[in-house]
Amino acid sequence: MIAFIRRKVLAELLARGAEGAPETPAHRAGEGQILEVLARLGGNAAMKDLTRETGERPERLRELLRGLAASGRLERRGERFHARYYLT
Repeated sequence: MIAFIRRKVLAELLARGAEGAPETPAHRAGEGQILEVLARLGGNAAMKDLTRETGERPERLRELLRGLAASGRLERRGERFHARYYLT
């Protein structure tokens, strides 16, 4: 394995793989997308629904949801897995 790495074969393979890989735009949910999803789902949704609809990680969604709640654009009701987010 060390000889393989020393010959730079691995580095060349990784570089070639990166060059040939299709470019995919990073899918990042934004506040606007969250508001659109909430509107489409009838004005309220659980985290599971938002994760499924946006394709974003729950950690990232929590950040965005906290910001939206702080700005008064949505309201969180309930605790932990019973929490739902409502448009205001």
